[in-house]
Amino acid sequence: MIINMTTVASREQHYIDRTLESLFRSDGRDIPLNLILGSRDTSHVERYRNVATLVAWDGEAESLAGRGNLRRNCTVNAIRALRYGDDDYCLCCEDDVIFDANWFSQLMLTVAEIDRQEYVLNLGQRCDQSPGKRYATHTQPFLCGAQGIFYPSKRLRNAVAKYLQENIAASTNDHLIGKFAKRFAALYNTTPVLVAHIGQVSCFQPSSPPAEPERGATSQAQRQDGPSSRVTSEIVVALLRAALGTGPLPDATRLAECDWARFALLARHHGLVPILYRALQGRAASVPAEWLQIFKAEYVTNAFHNTLAQASVDEIVAILSSERIPVIVMKGAALLRTLYDDQGLRILSDVDLLVDERDVERADTQLQARGVTRFVSDQAEQPGSRIRYSRVYCWQQPRTLPVELHWRLFERYWPYVFDLGAVRAQARPLPGMPPNVLVMAPEHELAHLCVHLERHAVTYRSLVSRKNWWELLLLPHGDGRLAWLYDIALYLQRRSELIDWDRFVDTARRWAIDDGVYATLELSRRALGAGPPPEVLQALNRGRPRLVERIAHSVVLASYRANETQRNASARIPRPDWLMRLSGPIQRFAHTWISVFPSSAYLRARYATPNAGLWLRGTHLREVVPELWAETRDRLRSAAALRTDRRPR
Repeated sequence: MIINMTTVASREQHYIDRTLESLFRSDGRDIPLNLILGSRDTSHVERYRNVATLVAWDGEAESLAGRGNLRRNCTVNAIRALRYGDDDYCLCCEDDVIFDANWFSQLMLTVAEIDRQEYVLNLGQRCDQSPGKRYATHTQPFLCGAQGIFYPSKRLRNAVAKYLQENIAASTNDHLIGKFAKRFAALYNTTPVLVAHIGQVSCFQPSSPPAEPERGATSQAQRQDGPSSRVTSEIVVALLRAALGTGPLPDATRLAECDWARFALLARHHGLVPILYRALQGRAASVPAEWLQIFKAEYVTNAFHNTLAQASVDEIVAILSSERIPVIVMKGAALLRTLYDDQGLRILSDVDLLVDERDVERADTQLQARGVTRFVSDQAEQPGSRIRYSRVYCWQQPRTLPVELHWRLFERYWPYVFDLGAVRAQARPLPGMPPNVLVMAPEHELAHLCVHLERHAVTYRSLVSRKNWWELLLLPHGDGRLAWLYDIALYLQRRSELIDWDRFVDTARRWAIDDGVYATLELSRRALGAGPPPEVLQALNRGRPRLVERIAHSVVLASYRANETQRNASARIPRPDWLMRLSGPIQRFAHTWISVFPSSAYLRARYATPNAGLWLRGTHLREVVPELWAETRDRLRSAAALRTDRRPR
């Protein structure tokens, strides 16, 4: 989900500081925020550049706008807010509202109740409450005010934006949004109001004395200090162990010490809300009713999305299978079918499929012919190197998740070997699916889950040797997710007897991934109580990372702790201070260094030779330097494009 907030510097009186203060103190504080600027003047939002994405007023907006016509320009900016970002769930709001303290959880409960796929949900207009419902049909002839409008799909946002642009001269944007919703979808209001309008001074009228903001029934702006973060983190881990059967449920006395706001933050960051919700059902009487209801809403919503996602997988793999293109279903999409006994437990962010590189163009043709279009970002972001090992596809009709079609698992220059020839040769049919739809052999699948987590978490190989590893593992920072560690622990619990551990160790060593695999398996054993046989860990343990990596990992971990200290002092952590700004370049330098000067074990694995002499290092340099330079060039070009786009004109 994203928040797209329209704002303009030319207001006679600004309310954005109060608006963002209320947002940052609410339970929606961690939702990505985009400030959609209504002019080239950014002076009123410069202070928020580190906590939000500033979407600059561009040439296309200029061409649609009317000089001196503020109403038309606000409609143009509303169109930009509707079109920006690719998330399905989106709140388009204005910069003169106050957010209810629990607006996000209340919104998710409301969304879970609505059984329509296409609707427009107004968070800011009072109406009579329908018995037993959190929403009511908008009965007024017009929508008066669009201070907070929720859209459940990107397709719907695009359709509304098109309608506004085609009728831009006919009326104001709120009137047009209401007219579209009543004619082509449905228009609802949340009950109660979740955002309150405070903009007594609009863009279109002179100032009048400000009044106190209207607040929802549950609004509390103050952030309260709860029990220690350590206790809450211990409860999260205890519930995960209970779900795995490796530990008991925490008792009522322990749960009484939980800081539930902190619990929700950890659960959402690590992708664990559904798993923790099901575990909490065994202690439901000890959980505050409002929090249990919030977690239930997120679990139900996730189950619904996963049902749609699995239908998408079925359709796509059927397309590929009909063309005799072998496809391996990976990660979450595969685990939901083979490992989890409940569709609602595992949160999916995308669907990962692996095909042979020789089949990519044929697969691309078939997918696009069936209405699955290739996604190419039109935003000036760092492209990275994903385009060199995968393509992302999205359905034209409303679907929940993008589909990532891989022909490799990561960049060629990264110091990992994963023999895809062996993976395809030993892959097994996925039960209940058409021919040529496969999953990896257990040894390969577990190794892939470990390498994927270690690669995103970055610091795991250093974490296992630190005394405070437990505290750092639970911090809500970085790209590593405890949900992925839970995948590994559950895999070990339910599939261990299917794994040939001698072959697993031999494969990890031959592919030079034994250090990353060791780190994730060891953390699974320590944190969640599920690990491989002790001799396997001993055989995989290669010792500490190299010096350059240890330094980079130390900077990254220090930045996480610094940001956590800032979070404890304020409702929302400002995006990186100097330490976090330093961690990115240092981490990239470390990645470059180990890619150019990898270990001898990696060189022997990559080039299938028993010796790693100077000649082999020279050969390696000739191969990887052009690839590294291509990615560096892309990053520099992207950064230049960003600077050009932000430069005042």
